[in-house]
Amino acid sequence: TAAVAAAGVLAVAAAVAPGLGLGVATLLFAVGLAWQGGPLAAAALLALAAPLWWLFGRRGGAWLAVYAGAGLGLAGVAPAAPLLAGFLLAPAPAAALSALSALVAMGASAVSGRQAVLAAPSVGLVTDPWAQAGAALALEQLVASWAPAAVTLGWATAAALMSLCCRRASRPFALLGVALGACALMGAYAAAGAAGDAGNALVTWMSDPLLRGVAVSSILMVLVVAAGPPVRAEEE
Repeated sequence: TAAVAAAGVLAVAAAVAPGLGLGVATLLFAVGLAWQGGPLAAAALLALAAPLWWLFGRRGGAWLAVYAGAGLGLAGVAPAAPLLAGFLLAPAPAAALSALSALVAMGASAVSGRQAVLAAPSVGLVTDPWAQAGAALALEQLVASWAPAAVTLGWATAAALMSLCCRRASRPFALLGVALGACALMGAYAAAGAAGDAGNALVTWMSDPLLRGVAVSSILMVLVVAAGPPVRAEEE
């Protein structure tokens, strides 16, 4: 079918030129958001993705960080994505790509039929991505208040703090980065909750599942740091 053929072309492009293939994947994801009833969310995603892809995604595989949130969200640990980006990348790309990762994760969660705030796509999004999930209402929550902006800013801040601490390439400073990043995430979700309440949002942007996600993600990152200290290029 045409969908299979398109997926094959995209896979070849990603293998030959990772930056180009991943950029096209982001474009197709935005098209999918619009098709599912979220044109404003798709427009916001493209507005942020276009300049960031030009700055950080054209070369190499750093753009994979954009999809880390959605991928980890399948296991309920999406908040680990910005911390992991900070562990691996310099502050600027870590923060920028984590902001976009937050939007992708929330959008994927909404498209899969779950609340966008959870950033936890269902497995069905992977096994049957062409299914119509009736996600228009969930996608509307991405533009109904300032809550998603608070979450996006929180992910960017957590990634930047983690990356700055990892510049010392030592485990103690990396653990400090995990702690600061987790605090930034908690603060972001608290701010999102306040923004959602002020805007009479239909969903709760601060809940126990989110708090558990941040806690489990922090534990996961402690294990990552224990496995080995962060490595930084000399030019940083």
